[in-house]
Amino acid sequence: MDELFGMPTDFEIKLMPWWIRLFAPSNTYVTFWGTLYCPDKVALDYISRNDYVPRSLFVHEACHVKQQRARGNLLWHLGYAFFKTYRYGQELYAYAVQLNYLISLGLKPDIPAFAKPLSNKDVYGYVVTYNKALKDLKELLNA
Repeated sequence: MDELFGMPTDFEIKLMPWWIRLFAPSNTYVTFWGTLYCPDKVALDYISRNDYVPRSLFVHEACHVKQQRARGNLLWHLGYAFFKTYRYGQELYAYAVQLNYLISLGLKPDIPAFAKPLSNKDVYGYVVTYNKALKDLKELLNA
């Protein structure tokens, strides 16, 4: 299996179908059933570029593919859809992997900027406060 920073790369990347748009914010990437869906053609082209910012987003989404394969697609998606703490744990880990990827390239990512979506009710259903998300990210990065 091909890998990038320990994450799989052997999965499809497609434009987001209409039925996923019913449940996902319009500007987000979604990994569903082992396929990465992009919100539009610009996003599809963007994530396919080989520079560090889109590659870090790719690593984040590839982390979800790895999680889905490990847990099983059905169980992973049920947990993600119905249990906020499960969803938070999956996203927290994917953000930590993404940040570690950027750090491994010698970059200094803005960690507080990554904590914002984790605490945003419109993105992940407001599972934790911003301060908790920031604390948890920092702890994972120092582990």
